Amino acid sequence: MPRIRPFLLPAALALGLFALPVVMGYVYSHEPVRDTLLVEFEGTPVAQPTYLVGSIAAVEGDTLRLDVGGGGQREVTVLADTPIEVLERLDAVLDAGATVNVGVDDTAFGQVLTGIVAIEAVP
Repeated sequence: MPRIRPFLLPAALALGLFALPVVMGYVYSHEPVRDTLLVEFEGTPVAQPTYLVGSIAAVEGDTLRLDVGGGGQREVTVLADTPIEVLERLDAVLDAGATVNVGVDDTAFGQVLTGIVAIEAVP
């Protein structure tokens, strides 16, 4: 029975360890391009509402000047028919199924709940 030379097995393992990454790199670099889905919309998109968070710096007639952070200010015109309501604290927890608008602010420490507005159902 022929005897395997002692250096042949380590040489084959070393060749396999170096050849395998080369082959894998070659196959990976020639991977086919993935399909790309292109979506096109017709018409004009619906305008999204703008939300500003800040403190009132000045009130000039129907214009509010807000400090929006970072030393910046924004002016907002309040229309005559804009509903303005006083917010009040609730003593009870809201029931499941209640319609709410939840205010959340992103901070350096994570998200912070800034308020919940409960919207009454119109009969």
